[in-house]
Amino acid sequence: MGLMVRAVVPVVPAAAQEASDARVEARAQMLFIRGLTKLQIDEPEAAIPSFAEAHKLAPEQAAVLSALAEAHAALEDVETAQFYALQAREAAPSNPAYHRQVAALYRQQRQPQQALAAYERLLVRMPNDTAALRDVAALHTALGSYHEALKAYERLNAAQGPRAGVLYQMVQLHQELGQRRLLMERLETLTRLEPEDPEPRRLLAEYRREAGQTQEAIKLLEEVRVLAPSDAEVVLTLSDLYAAQGDLEQSEAVLAALHNIPENASVETLADRAATLLSSGQRAKEADTIEALLSTILTRQPDHYRALVMQGQLRFERGAYAEAASLLARALQENPREVEVWFQAALAHLEGGSPADAAATAEEGLVLFPGAFILLRLAGYSHLQAGRPGRALGRLTDALDRGERTGALDATERAALLATVGGVHAQQGDTSAAEAAYRDAIDADPSNATALNNYAYSLAEREAQLQDALAMAQQAVDLAPRRAAFLDTLGWVHYKLGNLYDARTWIERAVETGDASAAVYEHLGDVLQALDLPEQARTQWQKALERDPDRASARERLRSSD
Repeated sequence: MGLMVRAVVPVVPAAAQEASDARVEARAQMLFIRGLTKLQIDEPEAAIPSFAEAHKLAPEQAAVLSALAEAHAALEDVETAQFYALQAREAAPSNPAYHRQVAALYRQQRQPQQALAAYERLLVRMPNDTAALRDVAALHTALGSYHEALKAYERLNAAQGPRAGVLYQMVQLHQELGQRRLLMERLETLTRLEPEDPEPRRLLAEYRREAGQTQEAIKLLEEVRVLAPSDAEVVLTLSDLYAAQGDLEQSEAVLAALHNIPENASVETLADRAATLLSSGQRAKEADTIEALLSTILTRQPDHYRALVMQGQLRFERGAYAEAASLLARALQENPREVEVWFQAALAHLEGGSPADAAATAEEGLVLFPGAFILLRLAGYSHLQAGRPGRALGRLTDALDRGERTGALDATERAALLATVGGVHAQQGDTSAAEAAYRDAIDADPSNATALNNYAYSLAEREAQLQDALAMAQQAVDLAPRRAAFLDTLGWVHYKLGNLYDARTWIERAVETGDASAAVYEHLGDVLQALDLPEQARTQWQKALERDPDRASARERLRSSD
């Protein structure tokens, strides 16, 4: 008979079990702290083994599960992070931090609906959790659910009382929804909540004004003027409102404040005031004030960048191009990082009759802004006027390419550039390239008079497609009936077609404009010669030579007619 062996289960005294549990808990705590240390010094990969071992020893500890989630999230392993975060939330459902961690990870995974569900689960337990309400409102706003966002902000206001930051968010949402009445109510609350902040009053005044509540708007802006006495825009708006009410005396009195420059005002305050006036409807009326402000700034600080730019703009608008170029050049020495100022400086040189300086300035700007369309285009035009067709063609071609790739060119601008490129090709004797550019320009904008005229003239010179040339030349004149060059082209096409009387009529009209070039007088002489009027022809050729003493063709005609 076999021997039966009974399994014996050892009995562990309660005290010994408690000691063992304490050692396990201490070990888990030590591992948890070690992992947190690694996590705090941005070594999440080194933290995970410690957390994992702590988790084995204390599998229900929410803090360990949450730390594992945080470490995996830091390594961008969001799915694993969410796995642990959900376990942490289940282990300690009364702790809002774990609910928020789950929601934040859903947001990181771009799962906004799941994130909202996680927040709502928390809010069921803790309806007044302000952090959750704020996040819910932000999520709904991002999703375009503005009504839901407003509901969340209302709950937030109820939980913590009205706060300025929340009210501003609500103002924006009411604006998006077109809820003008509610928007103004929020702004009214803000004026009471933030009595020293002029912004709510400024915004509310704007809406009152738009609603036709002029008196209320004036009252609010007068309050703003007390809070922000150096705000020139408010002064200008107040002046307009008083004037609209027929109170011209008060309008002038308010406006007079702009003429008083406080001795202790900072240059930045003065610059702000000048900038506001420049951008306002009072710009022309307040020209003297603007000049006084800028002069004061530049007296105190001769290298003040903004003042130099504004002064340069004013000089440009008044036609003082050389002075404008000098001021803008000084501004660029202080701050070369604004492409628009490089453009303005180059344009001032060009308008002032210094195309070489304009080209040099534009090229210098292109060193800092290599792909700037406005500088490429201006450099091209400047090189062309400076007598450098080769360099002009390169920059104009670059501008076309850049403008088309970036969308900076509309059809009208593209046509204008192509017409200029065609003109450069013609100047260099490349007729086929010139006509191709003209065709492209007309395709882009059939009403581009320059392209129509130049293409017509090119065809006339080659005596090709003369009927098409006549139609284009006539269209160019219809678009610009006082342009001498266009009138001359129309006459020249008629001349090539043998319509001598029509040719004489149109070219004489070109001369009558007072802007005729030597070529126009030479053409008129050719027409008169064909009409068997040699003496009159010689007179016109002589005028052509007077306008351009180097014009060999006019000199040859005079020599041949002797």
